[in-house]
Amino acid sequence: DYDVIIDVGEGSDKTQCLAHSIILKTRSEYFRVALSFNWAKKEGDYYRYSKPNITSRAFDAVLKYLYVGTIDVSQENPETIFSIILALDEMQLYAPLEVVQKFFVENYTNWIDKNPVKTLEMASTNDNLSLIKEYIEKIICQEPEKFFQSTDFVDVKENSLISLLERDDLVMREVDIWEALIKWGKSVSEDSDNDLSIYKETLRTKLEKCINHVRFCRMTSAEYALKVREPYKWLLPNDLDEEIVNHFLRARKASKAILVQPRRRHLNTTFIVGEQISYVYRWIMDRESSTPDTLPDFKLIFKADRDGWDTFRQKCQGKEKTLVLIKVRDAPIILGGYNPVTWDVEQQTSATSPDEQRTPALPRRPIASTSSQPRISPLATVTPPVGPPLFQPQPQRNSGQYYRPPVVRLPPPMPQVSSFKPALHPQFGLFDIPGGFNKTSSSFIFMFQLDSIPQRARIIDSNFAIDPTAASPKFGRSDLHIEGKMVSCSPIDYEPSLSLDGKYAIIDYEVHQVQLP
Repeated sequence: DYDVIIDVGEGSDKTQCLAHSIILKTRSEYFRVALSFNWAKKEGDYYRYSKPNITSRAFDAVLKYLYVGTIDVSQENPETIFSIILALDEMQLYAPLEVVQKFFVENYTNWIDKNPVKTLEMASTNDNLSLIKEYIEKIICQEPEKFFQSTDFVDVKENSLISLLERDDLVMREVDIWEALIKWGKSVSEDSDNDLSIYKETLRTKLEKCINHVRFCRMTSAEYALKVREPYKWLLPNDLDEEIVNHFLRARKASKAILVQPRRRHLNTTFIVGEQISYVYRWIMDRESSTPDTLPDFKLIFKADRDGWDTFRQKCQGKEKTLVLIKVRDAPIILGGYNPVTWDVEQQTSATSPDEQRTPALPRRPIASTSSQPRISPLATVTPPVGPPLFQPQPQRNSGQYYRPPVVRLPPPMPQVSSFKPALHPQFGLFDIPGGFNKTSSSFIFMFQLDSIPQRARIIDSNFAIDPTAASPKFGRSDLHIEGKMVSCSPIDYEPSLSLDGKYAIIDYEVHQVQLP
């Protein structure tokens, strides 16, 4: 008793679907219009309708939803889900569309990451796919190289590209954005290479709207001169070039705000958010820069859960200016530290300031003990057992009163072995230190704790800032030290001390390289 024949798909995928007009019209505004205004041909008692742009599998899923009110995409591959999303959008079925979009973004991030251009184009041309559009633009802005260096980047539509250029969180040097635009523009000008005048006019027309969104004044004067003005001055309006040149000559500040507005630097992490990221920005720039309106770039170079817990040295060898973020297990705590020098045992002196040299190892002296026990660190603690919450209720902060950050309540450390005596240096009276330290006066460690004021501790003895001999990040002699999947904190060389003392399990940790402007 069906009365609708729908031809879906094309080529080898072409098939016929049989349906009932009363159900289609009742359940879908789209079909109510399509079957009522001569969109569909009438062949006797049957409506004949064609949808070649929708795959047969995607249409089956949509048709099932119209009949039974459910849609299941859990067993479908990402390409099919992609097609189902397009079909739901075209047929104005917005309730299931939102659900499938969310499922797609949460479960097929790898596919989206590998197909950024295809995903962006789909989302940019469909106003109802805001969830996917927001996700893919965020991914592109965090890791723009994958997008701008992909083979199909040249196929991006102008509107999609402008949408990215307008974003303040596009983490990419402005000169690299310019070179990517030139590559994109030249892709449509190849046929006119033999005629210079046609080539120039074609390229100028192609880039006309995009050029207005390039922040030329965020380049260095050398980058602008060598990469923009010298080879492509003819692409720029005369008044724009004059304004940029005057800006670099400090004759007057550019009047167009877009030319000088810096893009927000993005820290690609889920460990800290919002105001916490702002604190990290300020702390780093307070130590590294005298220019208040500049922000650093961050590049994720190591993630333990992704790269392997024993690959820190391999990933971070030779890397200067790094930010470490540590997520503590079973507690709303994020620990971290900033290391302006490298983690290498041998410092690259050409890249460090005179006061940031490696501290020589102190002379060693064996422990005076006849015990056969193995040597135990004087700062050794035990892993706290899984138990009740680690935090006590926070006191009310009263205006005008000094607020002391609450101390985390944790199990006491292991008592020291009674026969143990730390070895002392005969002259300095310090603990026997295995190896030397990398010296810097600009490192710091910090802690973010739920509902508490952020805490930062600065190095007080630059001779013990960074331990380059540890297998994982280690600040000070024991102030912050990752050991396997544990982190230990015992204040010695950084002050004021963080309100945390002991050894704790961690979920993951990251290392980001800080790229100063």
